Amino acid sequence: MSINADSLERVQIALDDIIAGCEVEDDYTEWEDVASSSVSSVLEELDSEQTDMTCAAFRRYVTNTIGSKALHQNKMYNTQKTLADS
Repeated sequence: MSINADSLERVQIALDDIIAGCEVEDDYTEWEDVASSSVSSVLEELDSEQTDMTCAAFRRYVTNTIGSKALHQNKMYNTQKTLADS
């Protein structure tokens, strides 16, 4: 599935909204409601192709973010292990 610039922009808008909501709230236990509302707002009134592309953009963002963090954590672990072994 190809992801166009509009889909990426919709993802960024939702993420910005989620971040802003979490910065305002002192209690992050309701972050799922903030995220749900933010994602729903960017998906409203999209046709099926736009919805599919935007969902694909969300999946790419999550996969890249999780993959990047896992890679970073693995590098940190390997660095710490190397230092401990020396």
